[in-house]
Amino acid sequence: MIYDPIKDNISAELRRIYSTYIEQIVWRGCTKQEAALRVGVDPDQVEQWIRNAETDPYVLHLIEQETAKLDPQKAWSANAAIVHLLRLVENPTEKGSVKLGAIDRLNVLLGITEVDSAGNTRKLGHTLADFQRLTAKPSQSKPH
Repeated sequence: MIYDPIKDNISAELRRIYSTYIEQIVWRGCTKQEAALRVGVDPDQVEQWIRNAETDPYVLHLIEQETAKLDPQKAWSANAAIVHLLRLVENPTEKGSVKLGAIDRLNVLLGITEVDSAGNTRKLGHTLADFQRLTAKPSQSKPH
């Protein structure tokens, strides 16, 4: 469907707001709620505004247009993954299990830990001496 915002009476300001909203979602990876707040929607009205925006033919057209431009090789990278995982870890409204999962993935992505063939996570870089030191019995001091 070809959509003409001028013919269909969309103001320049609303076009700008919708464009920024879609840009925040598609190119910055924001949630719909975060994108709505970034364009100045009243926090008490975010959910209703999103419902209205996401049924507007102009917004649907913008989403189609912007997602068609996505190059998966450029849109996602290790750095993008790190940013999104950090958002989960730092989000005060996320559940603890989500945060722990994100921390686990970050540790693997950054080479702090690895996942073995059994699916267990373990720290990288330990030597046999490290493990012996961890299990060594405390030495007794010699009497003077």
